[in-house]
Amino acid sequence: MNAPAATLHPVEVGSDHSQHEHDTEQRPTYGSEQFDENNDAEVTPNEGAEDTITVLAHVRDKIIPIHCGFGTQQVIWLGHVAIARFDEDGQTQGWLELGIPTKIVKDGKRELGLTDVICDVLQNRSHVYISTSL
Repeated sequence: MNAPAATLHPVEVGSDHSQHEHDTEQRPTYGSEQFDENNDAEVTPNEGAEDTITVLAHVRDKIIPIHCGFGTQQVIWLGHVAIARFDEDGQTQGWLELGIPTKIVKDGKRELGLTDVICDVLQNRSHVYISTSL
C-alpha cells in the first residue's frame, strides 16, 4: 500500500515560506491510528531464530564457522564463503590462493551435491570439508 504523494506548491524566490506551510494534506491513516513516520515501529523477536544453521567448514588446516540463517542457499555457497574468509589476516584474497570449491564432503564421509540446499542436507553444527581447485 503506497502513501499518497504530497502536493508541491510553488514557492516565490526570496520568500521565507517553506514548502510545509502550504501542505494541508493530512497524514495517511492505517487502521484506526494515524500513521506517523517519525515513530519507530515495534520490533518483535524473531521466533524462528532458534532454527538457524551454523556450519563448521574445514578448509586446509582451518575451521571456519559459517552462519547460514535458515539455510536456503546452495551448498556451493558454503564453499565460496569459506574460501573468502580463509585469510583472516587480510594479506591475500582466499580465492587467489585456493581457487573455487570443487567438492564438499559432510562429516568426512558423504559428498554433497554443489546445488543441494543447505537446510535439506545439513543440520546445525555440521562439519563439512571443502576441496578447492588450487
